[in-house]
Amino acid sequence: MRLKQAHIDGFGKWQNQDFTFKESLQVIYGLNETGKTTLQRFILGVLFGFASGKRPAEQYLPKNGAGYGGFLIVATDVAPTTTYKIQRTAGKSGGDLVVTNLTLGQIVPSEELNRLLGSVDQAFVQQTLMFDLEDLRLLTATNGSALTSMLQRVGAVGSQHWLTVIDQLAKQSDEIYKSRGRKPALNQALQRYHQLQQELTTATAKYPTFIELQSTINAAEHHLSELVERQKQLRATQGRLQTAQRLWPNYEQYQQLQERTTTKSLQINEQDYTGALSLYANQQQLAAAAAQQVEALQDDSKDPTPELEFFMIHRSEFDQQAAKFDQVNAWINERHFKRQQLQNIKAEQQELDQRNQFSTHKMTPFSESEQATIQQHLASSSSITVTGAAVSWMQGAWPWFVAGAGLFLVSLLISSSLRWLLILIGIALVIYGWRRTQGGVYDSSSRNDDVSLIGQKHGFTHLPVTQWLGIQRDLTRWLALAEQERDLTEAIQHFNDQITHFLGDYDFANKWLSLRPLSASEALTTARHSYQRLATQAISEEAAQRRREQAVAQLAEIQTSQTHIERALTKLLKRLQMPDVSTLKQAYKTQLSDIKTFAQVEAIETQLTPALQQQLAVYGSKTAIDRELAQTNEALESTRTEITEQQQHVADLHAHFEQMGRDQQAPKLQQQVANQRNVVVSLAQNWLVNQLAMQWIDQTLTQASADRLPQIVAQAKQYFADLTLKHYTEIKLSRQQITVINLNGQEFELFELSRGTVEQLYLAIRLAFATIMNDQLRLPLMIDDAFVDFDQPRRKATVQLLERLAHTNQVLYFTADLNMVQDFEANQIIRLISDESKLPYLG
Repeated sequence: MRLKQAHIDGFGKWQNQDFTFKESLQVIYGLNETGKTTLQRFILGVLFGFASGKRPAEQYLPKNGAGYGGFLIVATDVAPTTTYKIQRTAGKSGGDLVVTNLTLGQIVPSEELNRLLGSVDQAFVQQTLMFDLEDLRLLTATNGSALTSMLQRVGAVGSQHWLTVIDQLAKQSDEIYKSRGRKPALNQALQRYHQLQQELTTATAKYPTFIELQSTINAAEHHLSELVERQKQLRATQGRLQTAQRLWPNYEQYQQLQERTTTKSLQINEQDYTGALSLYANQQQLAAAAAQQVEALQDDSKDPTPELEFFMIHRSEFDQQAAKFDQVNAWINERHFKRQQLQNIKAEQQELDQRNQFSTHKMTPFSESEQATIQQHLASSSSITVTGAAVSWMQGAWPWFVAGAGLFLVSLLISSSLRWLLILIGIALVIYGWRRTQGGVYDSSSRNDDVSLIGQKHGFTHLPVTQWLGIQRDLTRWLALAEQERDLTEAIQHFNDQITHFLGDYDFANKWLSLRPLSASEALTTARHSYQRLATQAISEEAAQRRREQAVAQLAEIQTSQTHIERALTKLLKRLQMPDVSTLKQAYKTQLSDIKTFAQVEAIETQLTPALQQQLAVYGSKTAIDRELAQTNEALESTRTEITEQQQHVADLHAHFEQMGRDQQAPKLQQQVANQRNVVVSLAQNWLVNQLAMQWIDQTLTQASADRLPQIVAQAKQYFADLTLKHYTEIKLSRQQITVINLNGQEFELFELSRGTVEQLYLAIRLAFATIMNDQLRLPLMIDDAFVDFDQPRRKATVQLLERLAHTNQVLYFTADLNMVQDFEANQIIRLISDESKLPYLG
């Protein structure tokens, strides 16, 4: 895993802060209190969880109340293009965690973080992948055997926990017993036991019988001790046989591997092999691409139909016609609408004509004056009859007579000058009414001739005068409909001409598109569908033509690339003396198998010491080991039974001794001695259990690291030589101590080296450990100002080593040393400044 970015919402002094890390070597420079340690703690907190309230000093809560937490952007080593966002904010159990796969753009289960981290936890990271000057200086105070023991276990992942357990067991053992101590419990119990034995010796001198019984008890206890010792030896034999039984498959595999022919060197280097495979893969890809292009050409090689060819030749004419589709459709719809209007008008005309016979007599409407004349004629003609005259008089004259008579009667009632005025007005009204009746008779007779002339003028002579005015509205409507009929007929004819002209423009395509026999609507639909179909086919044909041209061009490029790759591959195979790629693969596979066999032999040799090989060779087969182990188990079980019986016998003797010496001093002392012996035995057993557990853990850690420790030591030797400028060229690790050898072959123990050289040795081992364990440790190295004691040349060599190591392990180096910063490139440095309101300066 490599860190790409960090965003801090709030953590210690950092609020709303972003950092971008290089994926190789990144230097973070800043003076004291600029936030270097805070940034380290933030990275660990996001990956493994924030500290709880029980450890407030490790929480780094923001002082200004900002949001607590942030996120990291990381890339995996397995799939570098896959990035994850690991976000952790304030919450229970280390904070609320959200993991997002940025490549897929989706949130994934939080367990995905455990997969990314592998089998490591925060304690392991702090013990192996993080160190500072204090860690290096701690080694100067460590004796050679302790350092050797630590290095022998460094290859075992998680060994620090078990080393802590060993320390706890050692402390408990010292609380029980020390060789020269007086306060430990077992030391005091032994002192009390010896004191009681002396008192018992004095008391038993007076009791010979008790002495004889005591001798018997001592003999029985001695025999019991012999049985316990035999049990211990049988258990040791059992342990050796179980070890031999466990290692026998490795021993058999070791014998089989030694029979094979192994080699340490490759005749075909990895670069040539991968280059040949890459060329071969490109060759296969190009061949597949060429076949695909040929297939595409075959698929697109179909000739267009004659109809489509005609369409594409006359495409402009078809496009011009297609541009008129909507207009022609509007014409057709409008014509249809006007035809419906014309049909409705004709129907209404026919109804009016049938009712009034307008078209037969060529009738025309009256003017307003003519209508008034006819109305007066009709009014006067009604007074010819008696009934009509009376009605006329009643309707025309009687109101005037009544009014005049009324005024006359009123004048009789008053005596003023107004009386004569009312009489005169009444007489005048009577005279006017009489004259009105006389004038109406005269007008009625004089208008008959005018009415006849009006009827002849307008064609109404065939109808009674009483009907003339009643049909004027129908006549006016009938004439208006006739005018609308003429307008609609002209409009329909205009549309017919336009549509006919449009369809005539298709005569050039009559062979493929015959529209004349169809109605206008059907012809337009047919033309539209034909155009859409042929236009779609034309687009497909044009696209196919472009694809053919593109395929031909790409095929030419592919063939050129094939020629170049084939030449390069042939040249490489000729240099490697291989006839083809298959033979090359088989040869390289064979070589890798040989290398793997050699590595397996070396790995097994680290587990099977010469003494173990000699011991295993004695047995000859696993069956012999199983048989001897079964015998040992049987003997151990028999001894365990005998011990139980002997313990019961000793207990019986003590009971008898107690019975004989009841109420006497010697038996009491004997009981006290026995009780004290039990106390001593119990404490001794506890001390022995701790010692055996310490030995078992130590042996287990040593065996667990046996397969990686040689690799770590070999890598550390190379790093140590680089760090010391080739002054020291060898590291020798034995069971008791660690020594180094210089260029002149002189061997030095650790106490003979300077503090800086010891620190460089430890640094070489830590870096070697990170390199060899890279398959399990997926996190960056974080180093905090660990090279202060290095001189300038060796510090420069250290920088060069870190840059080389950064190709496989990301390295974050935190420093407050300005001289150290000068050894790095500007683009490798993040500069932290003390002013919190300013952003970090990059470069």
